[in-house]
Amino acid sequence: MMLAVLATAFMFPSCTKDTTNDITISLDNNSTFASGAAVTGTITSTTDLTSVTILTVNGTNQDTYYIISDFKASSQIVQSGTTYTVRLTGKPGVDTNLPDGTYQLTATDKNANISSRTFTVGSGSVTPGNTPLSAVQSFGLGRPDQAAAGYPASSNGITWSTNPTTTTARFTGSFVMLTSTEYSAITTQEALATAYTAGTTSASFDLTASPNFTAKYFIVKDGTTYRLVKATSCTFSYDAGTGIASNKANFDEQH
Repeated sequence: MMLAVLATAFMFPSCTKDTTNDITISLDNNSTFASGAAVTGTITSTTDLTSVTILTVNGTNQDTYYIISDFKASSQIVQSGTTYTVRLTGKPGVDTNLPDGTYQLTATDKNANISSRTFTVGSGSVTPGNTPLSAVQSFGLGRPDQAAAGYPASSNGITWSTNPTTTTARFTGSFVMLTSTEYSAITTQEALATAYTAGTTSASFDLTASPNFTAKYFIVKDGTTYRLVKATSCTFSYDAGTGIASNKANFDEQH
């Protein structure tokens, strides 16, 4: 009987842990890089990655700096089979190389598995005057008496106050209006704060609803946070069938 039990035990293979979803991040130089140097290393993942996110780290605060998701077009994360070659040179169109500071690289695969690695450039402290703005975030506002999902009357220091005319919306807060050139030139938190302090503040501005909307640019002071904002659209619509009016405005924000 004992021999039969032993024989049966040897007939079944042992189970092993499934590790097909592992993501391994290996950065060179013990994850410490000189000022102005490219951040290099590799990521291996048996499941295709969907994105690699670079975040700035300041104490306990983390902000998304930029995201790479097109590994065929990017020269910073290049895929070859299960290996991704890393050569980070900063936010496209903004940096020549990553500014001095502490960062986190986070890789996500198509099964939502995540792996992260912290690294430093230069001293690991953000160089004064060089703290990058957060990634662009979009939000919407709606007329106060027309509440709609995703379109509150107030957000990020901006409040939809009134409609002075049938095609105009008025917003209140503490603003410094900018030209498109001034807006594009602001790429750091320090430059954003300086531009607000040096500018002329106003308590309101108007947007005109139009299919050919002209973008408007400004800084808003939201509590202790300065936000760089672009108004991207303003639409007034009316459904004759339901009798429902809908006034909405959309914005892009960095801070």
